[in-house]
Amino acid sequence: MDTFNPVFAKIGEIFGDLQSADNPLGVVNMGIAESSLGHPDLVKRFNSSLRLTEQDLTYGDSWSGSKRLARAVSELFNDHFAPVVPVKPDQLMFGCGVSAVVDQLTSVICDPDEALLTARPFYNGFNLDVSARAGCQMIGVSLSDRLSPSALSAFDDKIAELKREGPTPRAIIVCNPGNPIGHVLPDEVLLEYCRIAERHNLHVIFDEIYALGVFKSADRPYPPPFRSILSFDVRKEAGCDPSRVHVLYGASKDWLSNGLRIGCSVSQHNPELLKAFTGSAILMKVSSPADSLWSSLLLDKTARDDFIATNQRRLGEAYDRATAFLQRMQIPYTPAVAGHFIWIDLRRYLGGEATEKAETDLFVELVDAGVLLGAGQIYSPTDSGFFRLTFTLRAEQSKIGFERLERVLSARAPSPTPSRGV
Repeated sequence: MDTFNPVFAKIGEIFGDLQSADNPLGVVNMGIAESSLGHPDLVKRFNSSLRLTEQDLTYGDSWSGSKRLARAVSELFNDHFAPVVPVKPDQLMFGCGVSAVVDQLTSVICDPDEALLTARPFYNGFNLDVSARAGCQMIGVSLSDRLSPSALSAFDDKIAELKREGPTPRAIIVCNPGNPIGHVLPDEVLLEYCRIAERHNLHVIFDEIYALGVFKSADRPYPPPFRSILSFDVRKEAGCDPSRVHVLYGASKDWLSNGLRIGCSVSQHNPELLKAFTGSAILMKVSSPADSLWSSLLLDKTARDDFIATNQRRLGEAYDRATAFLQRMQIPYTPAVAGHFIWIDLRRYLGGEATEKAETDLFVELVDAGVLLGAGQIYSPTDSGFFRLTFTLRAEQSKIGFERLERVLSARAPSPTPSRGV
């Protein structure tokens, strides 16, 4: 992460000045992938359900997360991800957040200076996750249509180029549902990623952190269902060695608990990788209180499933509030069906040519006016002028954010919308 980038520098300034009831003039955070839609319910539950044992005050009964947590999460996978082979607790490895798990996984499967590939635009955190300790780099691949399996031939081309010129490709990361564009990938696209991994002797990591956050909306009253890669027999359906396939998940997004810092990986067919992962898992071990809190919710299956359904309903309602604003302002956007954000096109507010500098200037002006959006440049897009708008704020805070956003955009004389689409 380039902390000297003006966008990151500005983000760093605002974390201590976020809008709240106690700080009404603070910055409304519509740029970070967090959801507060169910925070009052979660705080009430967690404050009444923390039950620590004496073992929780020791190093525990496992190297990464407790056996209690492993059982709770494996049951979640088996109940909601339809795995073709049931997920067993000993196939999970935990860490203090999905970023920590990506760091650990990258350190195990890659050597320094190797590369991981993913479709552009992509979640900016991957850059730090794979580079800080493992010394690897993320390489974005431009696709003509990320929902078309034939478009993935661009990965074959990029891999061939890297094999000639370096760095050596070692893995592909697939976000499903997507970030920063909240899509759900079709079955054939998922299987094609597995075929590419097999052709080129790569690992393929499926980031499914928004798996249970698919929602209905006015845009998509019948959204495509999410399907986990765990639900495929990848050897039979894609000719892919299943030891290449890994899944990421955690408490942060579907469970509105970024601050608990719990992430996990699932590797069902690679015991050697699990052994290597265990070697340094103690360095990122999940804390006992966080472990206990998430486990208590997941193991109460009635409460767990009610939470999932309620969160999906709230996501759809919040999304409709956001898109109503975008439509009224005639701001183009890519419809989302999952996650916490919408990819929006603000090129006509850049005052002329859509450049990275013009995008940065708008980003800074918005923050100075009290609203943070995710500047597109940090997601390695193909064009400047796009932003990621987080819509998962409570209604009263969203209203303040949209009012501030409208004031800035209305003061800029918009030029005609560029002809190129998202």
